[in-house]
Amino acid sequence: MMPLRFLRKTVYVRVRMNEIDVRHIEFDRRVVERSQMGFTTQRLLIGNFTEAGATLQRAMSEVHNGRWYVPSPFVLMHPLDMVVGGLSQVEDRVLRELATFAGARAIDVWVGPELTDQEVIQRAGDA
Repeated sequence: MMPLRFLRKTVYVRVRMNEIDVRHIEFDRRVVERSQMGFTTQRLLIGNFTEAGATLQRAMSEVHNGRWYVPSPFVLMHPLDMVVGGLSQVEDRVLRELATFAGARAIDVWVGPELTDQEVIQRAGDA
């Protein structure tokens, strides 16, 4: 029988200014990808959606060892910069759209302190 961890696909994405940090929880793989052109503007963490999407896709591909086919994961998006006062609906939507663009099957957005693996898995179970 296959262990349950191989059936789960949980990815924790931390977004910083011009940087995306992707961690696959079950396989304990982490990739940090810096944007080649920059996706952060003076006012927005994600000001250039196309560049942010390309950066996230590169990181997701690398965290999955460049596999051609990867089952759609649960993705927890966690902005770490430029979140004073919380997120607007537009900022929340941009993060969700980025995760969808990268192939997520379910998405949650978290604003707050960084989470442990167990906390991320718990949020995935709640989604």
